[in-house]
Amino acid sequence: MVAQVGSFPHPVIGNGDDVSSSLHLTNIGISPTVEDILIKFKVFTDDQQLQELVNSGQAKIVIWWHCRATLSSGILEPLAAEARIDGWRFECSLDQEFLRDRVDIVVEITAAQDIENFRWDNQHEDYGGQKFSIRVADYLAFGGDFYFNAAKLYDAMNPPLGSIFRITKREDQVEPIRVDFNNTEQISVFLSAQVFDGLQALGYADDLKLSLVVLPVLMETLSYISRMEAMPEGDDFAGREWYQTLKRMIEHSKLDISSPLESAERLLNHTTAKALASLEQEENEE
Repeated sequence: MVAQVGSFPHPVIGNGDDVSSSLHLTNIGISPTVEDILIKFKVFTDDQQLQELVNSGQAKIVIWWHCRATLSSGILEPLAAEARIDGWRFECSLDQEFLRDRVDIVVEITAAQDIENFRWDNQHEDYGGQKFSIRVADYLAFGGDFYFNAAKLYDAMNPPLGSIFRITKREDQVEPIRVDFNNTEQISVFLSAQVFDGLQALGYADDLKLSLVVLPVLMETLSYISRMEAMPEGDDFAGREWYQTLKRMIEHSKLDISSPLESAERLLNHTTAKALASLEQEENEE
């Protein structure tokens, strides 16, 4: 699915040199989970007029997706959206049931209402001072497109580390974090309402979330495995899918889990350092 940008009765950002403003996608991230694929990206623009149109509700950002192999398509509703000084950040998800092989994502900005006597501040000089009547759903800007291969993202025989945890909010829980190893498919991680809501407030700071929650939970998991394996009558982890997944990762990385902090950091690709770097980048963007 490639966006068709070409002929319009009014100037469009991203359509050749109609408008001399910059608009493109950055910081694209694709992360598989057990059932969904998490899609994150930033729409960057230096056009203040476009930002005002979107932030005021006169225009809207539309995120299209299309999978050629399954003939499935639709509009993505963001799980999270954040307006920035230089654009917007989005987090969306797609159900893997509808995906196979190549998946295309196209970002467009269209009018959310009629706009009379409209002109871009940065429109090409060929348009002069000409003004236009914009109607609902008219194309205003092409944000960009990208694609990913869904077939290569998630392998049930070798799932990503995040797939072994199921994080749940517990309204009545007093302790910040509680872990249950008794489930077959995933380790249950229960968060108090305060901790869960605090993590949600962090928005896109994934490395920081990993450091605050997944890192200590993974350390506890590795310690639990070490204790059980050392005991003659310890837990044998029979039928525990999460244990098989984690064990393969431990053996592949040749880790000594008697050092849970070092092992957890390596399994999470040194997430603490990445979290600190991410915070520094956020400060620089401000």
